[in-house]
Amino acid sequence: MLTTDEAWGRALATWSAESQAHLRTEKIDVFFSISFRNEAGLRGRTTVLRAIQKFLLENRGYSGLLPTTALAGRVDSIRRQYIVAT
Repeated sequence: MLTTDEAWGRALATWSAESQAHLRTEKIDVFFSISFRNEAGLRGRTTVLRAIQKFLLENRGYSGLLPTTALAGRVDSIRRQYIVAT
């Protein structure tokens, strides 16, 4: 869990200040349930979470389950996912 929180922060830090603000405020009610493989490590988690952030930034106002296409082939680090943006 702590590694995933750190990975979210590392991914967030790669965006512009405007994008970071959007993800922090408008997406505060996002619910994540992701099971990462143990081998994913911090780098793998950061890559997946950045892909999720990218999808949320490109689809502002999105509500619903995150499509697997949003992960752009990065599902090798994930066992299962359930992500809802509201």
